[in-house]
Amino acid sequence: TLITLCTRDSPRGETPNVGAATSDVASQFSQTILDDGDDVISTMLELLGDADFYVRYNTVQLLGTLHLHSGEELQKRVLVSPMGVGRLVDLLSDQRDIIRNEGIQLLIAMTETNADIQKIVAFENAFDRLLGIVDEEGGVRGNIVVQDCLQLLHNLLNYNVSNQNFFRETSGVQRLPNLLITDPSQTAAGRNGLPDADADDEIEWTVQHARNMLVVLDVIRMLIQPGNTNTVSNQTAMQQCGTIPPLLQLALAYEAPSSVRSQALYAIGDIIRSHEANQNLFQRILITTAPEGDAESDAKPIPEPAIVIVIRLAVGKRPQGVAVN
Repeated sequence: TLITLCTRDSPRGETPNVGAATSDVASQFSQTILDDGDDVISTMLELLGDADFYVRYNTVQLLGTLHLHSGEELQKRVLVSPMGVGRLVDLLSDQRDIIRNEGIQLLIAMTETNADIQKIVAFENAFDRLLGIVDEEGGVRGNIVVQDCLQLLHNLLNYNVSNQNFFRETSGVQRLPNLLITDPSQTAAGRNGLPDADADDEIEWTVQHARNMLVVLDVIRMLIQPGNTNTVSNQTAMQQCGTIPPLLQLALAYEAPSSVRSQALYAIGDIIRSHEANQNLFQRILITTAPEGDAESDAKPIPEPAIVIVIRLAVGKRPQGVAVN
């Protein structure tokens, strides 16, 4: 029955000649389900607790299709249903990747503009679950599932003061620096057992890697944007947990896409903007670069202030062999 409803309710897969008409019919059918006096949505949310793969998978797909056509009404029904949002968040812990990924997509759609759902999802331990999935999928160098998790994280934090407080108080900000590190051997996980990458190997930046990193940088900048009541607290937390060094490393990584490097520089500026303590600490950061000239030269690298290196970068002088101290 669920498969039939999904097929009947979805406009996908139709030919161009009938696509518009089918979409109208699907919208009407979605509204019929939502208007049902027997509260079909509550029944569907209960079915999400069923362990059977096909029941759970087709239920989340049907909810996704209903949201596509009648998102606001579906969100209202989910909010008034006991454990409604909790059932959706539980999908993040499903060991079957296809169901978990469908759940992430549904939550992205439902948290885009609804602050009430954002708050409930956050307090259902979503931050820890999402960052856990990111780690499982290979960190920022992972696949599109990582991008989806980061996008959902962004949705939960965007313009939501209480969620930002909760994220900071539950050590979420402290987990951001690891997401900025492109070399796996430099993360906490890498230092605890993963083999070190060859120092001579250049990190390869794929399109997906760049997309993932840009979402991370967007999350960081969103937390410290001007006018946000949490900006100063978030700036302080980011400095204390060491967010600037990996941002500098990223900004000076010549192999990284220019879009990533520029956003990393913007993020550094956001962290120290109008924050005297962070500005003073930034002045003390030293960067060691490889000496110019012959690679076999005995010349020793000399640490220089980060601001000097950034100014050189601004005028087109690219540093080599960067090490942030």
